[in-house]
Amino acid sequence: KPCAFSQDGMAVVLAQEAIKQPHFDSLPMEWRRFAIIPFMHSESLAIHEQYLPLFEQLNDESTLGFEHRHKDIIEQFGRYPHRNETLGRESTDKEKEFLQQPGSSF
Repeated sequence: KPCAFSQDGMAVVLAQEAIKQPHFDSLPMEWRRFAIIPFMHSESLAIHEQYLPLFEQLNDESTLGFEHRHKDIIEQFGRYPHRNETLGRESTDKEKEFLQQPGSSF
């Protein structure tokens, strides 16, 4: 089993714990952004929907734009096609077509 992405679930749990801390909102924006990146990288649409408000609260249009791009991919495919080869997953024809498009990768 590939090690890449194997700790994504733990990263989400740690991010969930971090945002519960009473001082979280007083941290510098860069620290808060770093802490919530696991939500952006999750392949769970429910995670994206639940934590989108945190990205909006950052008041950082660049990070919010990346979150929207990630969420759109999950809505379209239910996973990140970019990870398929690394994770030994078979890509669908639609995923292969998507990956050939300019700007499809981060």
